[in-house]
Amino acid sequence: MPKVGLSRPYVARYSENGAGTVSYSGGVRAGRAVEYSFSVNDTGSDNNFYCDNEVGESSSGVFSGGELSWTVAELEQAISEMILGLHTEQIEVGEDTVEELVYDESMASPYLGAGIIEKMIVRGQTKWRGIVFPKVQFAVPEDAATTQGETIEWQTDTITASVLRDDSTTHKWKRTAVFDSESKADAYICHVLNITDASLEDLTVTSQAGTAEGTTALEVTPELTEGRTYRYKTGPNVQMPVLYQDLSDWTAWDGSADIPANTGDMIVVAEVDSIGLCMAAGSATVTAKAGA
Repeated sequence: MPKVGLSRPYVARYSENGAGTVSYSGGVRAGRAVEYSFSVNDTGSDNNFYCDNEVGESSSGVFSGGELSWTVAELEQAISEMILGLHTEQIEVGEDTVEELVYDESMASPYLGAGIIEKMIVRGQTKWRGIVFPKVQFAVPEDAATTQGETIEWQTDTITASVLRDDSTTHKWKRTAVFDSESKADAYICHVLNITDASLEDLTVTSQAGTAEGTTALEVTPELTEGRTYRYKTGPNVQMPVLYQDLSDWTAWDGSADIPANTGDMIVVAEVDSIGLCMAAGSATVTAKAGA
């Protein structure tokens, strides 16, 4: 299955009750995915039992661990605090109160569950695979940056984690499922990691007068996520959609054409997945071109 994209990393706090029951809490989005890799440690050779001059029984090698490498567009302070077991302190800098993230002897990287979505092409059809690593432990990442020159060199954050067997009776270490839409893969990860308040991605929408009378020209940032399309709705009172809401009855937009609208109305632009479920949204007050 050729892979063509990556999105929506999640982490959640891991716990177990000592009797084989694993649970998760406090799950959040962990930035915007850029790249990831997973490698399995040497599981050891198969243990074969020979009889009648041939292999009569065989015991496969046992998973002993792996390494997960995760690159995101930004590793925010709150995410670093959670996945590395850091703490914050407030200090006074002049007239400002500054909250700093502290790395010291009290830090202790907790066990977490981690999930991410791969985008694939399967026999000409786009699919999304939700991947969950039930038990991981992140390490302090390396810091590096390059000064800005004549052109911007995009720089990202990479962090690695040890992948472990969980404490369930069968000791799961990886879980996957394939779906026809990104939203369903997202819902799967959120279900496994017990994330009940997954948030809608935010879009910034600006409106200015269009070319023709009674139209508006929109600018939306960040850029449209690959595999999604835009839909919009405008009027005096438009409700913001929620994550996974079906917006198939909203008007499709190509991302560049001027849109008929009235000055002062509200316009909501959403990114939807392949089956029309909402993944991101933003709004603006319309500025339309007035009549001559």
